[in-house]
Amino acid sequence: SQTRQIAKLKYQTKMENTIKDIEDIINRGFIGRVGDTEAMQGELNNIEKERAKEVLKSLKDHYARIKEPDLGTEFTIGGKQYNVANKIGQAGFYYYLATPAAAMVNLFQTPTVAAGLMAGKYGIKAQKEILKALGQITSQSFKRGILKERKTTTFTKQELYGKTGNPTIDNEKVTMKLPEGLPRDEQIALARGMREGVIEQTQVGDVTGDDLQGLSEESLRLSKSKFSRVHRVMFGAFQLAERVNREVTFLAAYRLAKKDPQALKKGDKYKNPFDYAKRITDRAHGDYSHSNSGLWFKSPNVILRSMLMFKKFPVMMYYNYYAALKTARKKGASKQEIAEARKQLMGMLGYGFVASGLQGIPLYFALEFAIGALMEGLGDDDDEWMAPSEAIRTTIGELLYNGPIQTLTGAEIASRVGLGEAIVRMPSSEREGTMMQLIEALGGPGFAMGANLLKGYDIAMEGNLARGVEAASPVALKNILKAVRYTDEGTATTLKGVPITDDLNVFQTAMQLVGFTPAELSRQYDLNNARRVLSNEVNGKRNRLIFRGATAAMAGDKEELNDIIKEIRKFNKKYPQAGIQESSLTKSIKMRQRRLQQNAIYGFGGMNFNPKQIGLIDVWNKEN
Repeated sequence: SQTRQIAKLKYQTKMENTIKDIEDIINRGFIGRVGDTEAMQGELNNIEKERAKEVLKSLKDHYARIKEPDLGTEFTIGGKQYNVANKIGQAGFYYYLATPAAAMVNLFQTPTVAAGLMAGKYGIKAQKEILKALGQITSQSFKRGILKERKTTTFTKQELYGKTGNPTIDNEKVTMKLPEGLPRDEQIALARGMREGVIEQTQVGDVTGDDLQGLSEESLRLSKSKFSRVHRVMFGAFQLAERVNREVTFLAAYRLAKKDPQALKKGDKYKNPFDYAKRITDRAHGDYSHSNSGLWFKSPNVILRSMLMFKKFPVMMYYNYYAALKTARKKGASKQEIAEARKQLMGMLGYGFVASGLQGIPLYFALEFAIGALMEGLGDDDDEWMAPSEAIRTTIGELLYNGPIQTLTGAEIASRVGLGEAIVRMPSSEREGTMMQLIEALGGPGFAMGANLLKGYDIAMEGNLARGVEAASPVALKNILKAVRYTDEGTATTLKGVPITDDLNVFQTAMQLVGFTPAELSRQYDLNNARRVLSNEVNGKRNRLIFRGATAAMAGDKEELNDIIKEIRKFNKKYPQAGIQESSLTKSIKMRQRRLQQNAIYGFGGMNFNPKQIGLIDVWNKEN
């Protein structure tokens, strides 16, 4: 873009000089230039040299990507160029996030993370300013009409950036579309923030590479086709939520800093309210500028882009917690810096917990895993096995586990709002299709879309066309089809038509329509998964006892066999439905003896064949 070209011309020489300075420091093993005071100089030790080399390499790699950006694979249709990575991003967005629920969930970001960050300096006042700014912007939108364009406000560049002494530049006009009713200083600050990408650089643009200028009647009118209009509505709704988040956060932070500018000089320091508002907005909602992206996120590789799709946001959010924790424990940090970092950390954790219970606590999945390992390590064979999630849930209750919002609304919200789940969901024994789960987890949404299409095809080929189409459909359409099915059948059912839960009411069906799974149904899925795990655990233990018993009997180890029989009696008492009978042990011994004989006669190399297959092998041997 033209902006990027101007930035390259302005900063290219500075970047190159910085790289040369770092190279010079590494080569000399000495910090400082000739003529510097002794306090400004210092010798690098070996560890510092290695770190400096890593910084230099990373800086060179980033600079190379900025100087000559690799856009990746492109193709041309009808004289128009298309970027493959961007098209996959758009497909991923259409498939997974183009739903009302996704946009609504996005709005939780401001009262949780943004409010937590602002709490570092301003405490509970942050929530008050957020609610005030949110009410002001949303009320104007509804009064004006959500799709109506905002009125333009005109500024001079001198108003936005200060006087340069060049009348041509200072008097140049700039027009921006801003919320109405703002004081002039807030208009100037917000307009400058928009021009610097604080408001407009959103997740939608980062994932899809699409520079949408919002959702409005004008943009829809200028759309050349029905598909283009649908495209703008689906993308624009999510982007509208992101813009509201950013504008509300920016204005709330700016107003707090304007009322109490002395707080900017304590703890984490800022020059003025604008700098504070910009920084808080970027941290709370993510800085999606190209220069802020890691090398992997900048990669034009289509497979890597698919794997990392939607991953940048949670990475940036986790960094907020890491940065606050690091400062709170940093040696040499001032008391004010430590106090502010602790307030930020507690603010984000507290608001996250209020919004979605334990699911809102970062890395909760690791805590659940650790509790499960502890339960398994401290328990014995006589204890009833229970999934750690179920153990925690039944102990503390739904209110603390999923938070009050999900408990009150009955919609599955907690897992989508919080950071309690892993960024990459690895295969779980609680679900079927481990290999397909692995492909979805590591391959990202691009591969997961293909996996869902195959799943839908398989279901359709089994004779259930409607459920096959539902399984293969994008999430928005899938939600509609589910809601229709729930209304028609009265509840959710398995592929075989068996009801999963009691009747779903109109509200629950409506929640599914917009993209929220009914909490009652989600809970039943969790219970079913826990029961499947329990069944696998019991069957696995049963098979191991039979195997050990058969092995001991064939080896003539009577002492070991007696110990195993005692274990079998305990198992039968605990799980009578899966009891091990003497006939089961006898059958296992005979099967193992038959396999040994077959391998000795035919040389199967450890493979197992049934009698019919062995008969075919005998025929083949005679003929050949």
